[in-house]
Amino acid sequence: MIETYQYNGQTKTKINKTRPETVKVENCNFFNYEIDNGYLLAKFNTFLGKLYAHNLLTLNTDWFEQDYLKLNGYASAIYRRFFSTRRKVEELELRDLVEFFGFANNCRYPAIIRQAFEDIKNAGLINDYKIIVNGGKFSKGYIEVDKSSK
Repeated sequence: MIETYQYNGQTKTKINKTRPETVKVENCNFFNYEIDNGYLLAKFNTFLGKLYAHNLLTLNTDWFEQDYLKLNGYASAIYRRFFSTRRKVEELELRDLVEFFGFANNCRYPAIIRQAFEDIKNAGLINDYKIIVNGGKFSKGYIEVDKSSK
């Protein structure tokens, strides 16, 4: 909380609340912040925060096929993050997807990832994909992607 007060005839502001809090946007964490020595440190280490930071870094230099606009949800985020025209992804570590979306505690993530890749395939943005599971654990596997259709 920021408090405004008068000191020697000058208006001053002071930060009273210094514990870290999460700012929420439509029930989704956008970023976390903390206050250190009066400085606000914003951490974009959440799913939405990473997308925001990614959008800032790309500065409209990544181009996507028009069919990209058909995607929504996780499929859209995966395609935007890993399949721009500058990236020639043929193999994608499932661990990268789990970390990117913060799926560590979500037992449904294998189905979510499969559905997202089906959506990308049905939009015609990739020709096919194959999920390879190493050692019987989904998160230790990878996805082979055939992007030859575009």
